[in-house]
Amino acid sequence: MTNADDQPSRTIVDVPTSAWEPGDPAFLAGLEGTVQGEQTGPGKCRIWVERDDGEIVPVVWPHGYRARLDPLELLDASGAVVAVVGTEISVAGGFIPTEPSAQSEADEAFHVMDDLPPL
Repeated sequence: MTNADDQPSRTIVDVPTSAWEPGDPAFLAGLEGTVQGEQTGPGKCRIWVERDDGEIVPVVWPHGYRARLDPLELLDASGAVVAVVGTEISVAGGFIPTEPSAQSEADEAFHVMDDLPPL
């Protein structure tokens, strides 16, 4: 399959998300680090943040976020690229238990409650 520019189309997959959307009430704890990720199965991907000390922080992204593969890119709800592997980010949110609907493998994750700017 190709797009209008005759470039091969790239697969869009789900990432763990919450119901939070820009404009909703938010937690204000900070998370800083480097975006990392991997495909976890057909149609699924996990994108986390690695802190400077090497700690891996599982992340649940805002409603509507997805990933595009080859290379891995994090997309916001509008489809804009907001991070790639290696992007340094600083976001607000908070650690809360994950719900099954978030599709997260962790019992608790940092829920981003921030609007990431496009790259």
